[in-house]
Amino acid sequence: MALNLLYLHARDEESAITFLQQHNVLRQVPPNCITCNRVMSLVKSGRGEERIFRCPLTKFTILFLKKDSFWESSHLKFKQIVELLFLWAFKIPISTANDLVDVSEKTIVQWFAYFRDICTNHLVNNPYRIKEPGVIVEIDKSLVAKRKNNVGHVVERRWVFGGVGGSALQQDKAS
Repeated sequence: MALNLLYLHARDEESAITFLQQHNVLRQVPPNCITCNRVMSLVKSGRGEERIFRCPLTKFTILFLKKDSFWESSHLKFKQIVELLFLWAFKIPISTANDLVDVSEKTIVQWFAYFRDICTNHLVNNPYRIKEPGVIVEIDKSLVAKRKNNVGHVVERRWVFGGVGGSALQQDKAS
């Protein structure tokens, strides 16, 4: 099922752009030209697969599709971005992702960290309750300590909290 979705949304640049626009990650509404105020058109640039907004009247006023998005400074194609998103979401190891996508391992590490940061920021900025009236919630905590090269004193300590409630808790008890 997931592989079908990946193929559907990352088979080419057009489908990847549509997917990212549908999820409000890329601009959906074309901007207006700053010269004549007409709505610009999304077209391929003369340089490969890059997409730009071009004024249909003046033809010289352009704006890159990646402008004002997460991907503004990225050199990746939209197809590669969607592929990396899916691989990260399904917890595919970096070494495997490196075999599947034509991107360097360093780039994959950076993008996976970036996706993680985006999710972390969202959860920090949009807290939610895990407890509803009449629902049992189990909460646990762990202190995670990391040693540099597995020797010497502890250099980093971090508390990790987690909670399970509602239907997830009932499913765990049943199995």
